Amino acid sequence: MTNNPACPVCARPYSPNEANCPACGWQLQGGYELIPDTADVQLRYERDLAQARLAYRERQFQQAQAQLAAQAARDQVRIDALEATLSREREETQAQLATVVAELRREREEAQSQMVALATELRHEQAQSRSQVATFLDELRREREHDRELLTNAITKATRTGDQVSNPSSLFDIYIPYAIDALWFITEKSQAPKNKSIIYNGDLTAIWSHDGTRLLVANRFGVIVCDPPAPIPRSMGFSNISCVALAPDGQSCAVASSGVASVRLWRIADCTLLHTLTTKAEVSHLAFAPDGQHLAIVAQNSVELWHVAQDRFLQIWTTNSTSDLGSNAFAFSPDGLHYAVTIAQEVEVRRVADGTLLYTLNSSLDPMAIAFAPDGRVITVVDRRHVMLWHIADGTLLHELDIKFSGSLVNIAFAPDGQLLSVATDYHVCLWRIADGMQLATLGYRALNFIAFTLNGQCLIMANSDELILWSVNEKCVLSRRRVEKPFNSALAPDEKHLAIVSPRRVEVRRIGDWQLLHTWP
Repeated sequence: MTNNPACPVCARPYSPNEANCPACGWQLQGGYELIPDTADVQLRYERDLAQARLAYRERQFQQAQAQLAAQAARDQVRIDALEATLSREREETQAQLATVVAELRREREEAQSQMVALATELRHEQAQSRSQVATFLDELRREREHDRELLTNAITKATRTGDQVSNPSSLFDIYIPYAIDALWFITEKSQAPKNKSIIYNGDLTAIWSHDGTRLLVANRFGVIVCDPPAPIPRSMGFSNISCVALAPDGQSCAVASSGVASVRLWRIADCTLLHTLTTKAEVSHLAFAPDGQHLAIVAQNSVELWHVAQDRFLQIWTTNSTSDLGSNAFAFSPDGLHYAVTIAQEVEVRRVADGTLLYTLNSSLDPMAIAFAPDGRVITVVDRRHVMLWHIADGTLLHELDIKFSGSLVNIAFAPDGQLLSVATDYHVCLWRIADGMQLATLGYRALNFIAFTLNGQCLIMANSDELILWSVNEKCVLSRRRVEKPFNSALAPDEKHLAIVSPRRVEVRRIGDWQLLHTWP
């Protein structure tokens, strides 16, 4: 390739046939080449060349300035557009922020108003509660003094007639001293001592003998035995009672005290101590077998079976669990041949005769209560989310039913024919048909301390903190109700026609249906 010469002004290469440079206009040919080369010509050439170069550079500078001005104008347009967009977005954001701030201020003012209203209401309720507690305690003090006077008069009369009085220093303890329990009555259930069957549904409990001839009432400080046909209560002077069980024939009872690793068996007729059984630990639950031949003693993490007729321990079974079994961890089958015990998240079913493990029922949560159906074919396990029905013969799961819980209160009731099941929690009452697990009804009664079916299975008997309710299973409606004074616990008589109601002041026996008062103690 031949290298072309370059323009002396703009340094652009040009071809030989070009007369003038198209870039700067410099005359490339036919100019100074035809003039003789003299000093004057050379000087003039250099001057013209310098002027041409200067003019070319000025044109380049002007073009660059024009380009910069155009670019600056375009940039300014874009800057103005961006500033307008940012200004608009800033105004919108400020408006949104102002709206949010105004809403937050309004919500804060509403919350402050609600807090002031709640604080005022709380102070009012606290004042009412203090007044009610003071009134209640004053009334209890007056009643206690009255009871002391009555008891002193009774002791004086007994002394005059020659009767013997044991332990005169604890005269007030042999009568059910509900005044002593005043603070338990007004506190929350969660503050009561744990693992004590005597207070599971209240600080007072009631138990009927199987033949309905005797009614045993107990609290932490005393036991009283009543004969409904001849209402003459007999008291037995115990203290710190944690649990109690009445033999099916009503002739004897078992009593355990808190902090003591023993169980006392008493003959009710003459209040004679029959046996004192030493246990492995403090007792949390007592239960007689349906035939009355065995007494189950739940102590910490063990189950001890006492043979009543042979006066000896038949077996002592200990779990490997480190947690206590509790007060609702044990149940005998209706035929007395088997028993069920809860251990953590399991329920073991064992044979009474030799303690052989038949099978284990698994639960996802710790069981709250267990119960056998009256026909002995089904066992019910209730935890905080489910009611599980298991077949006794082979331990297969029949149904898993959902239930709601918010606390620890639970009551289980089977219909006498074993066809229906009702479970009452502190949230609601549910009724199921056992055959297919169908839920028949959900009742909005909360915190029931008692629930049972009538003998024909057509009605539910329920008791809460202020009334007794008779509810029809078929009609699904309330047949009758009666307000009563703070029933802490209730017990259905074996004939299922009478209900014993334990309140802070007395024990009543009422006829179911019209709720007529038949007997009262004291």
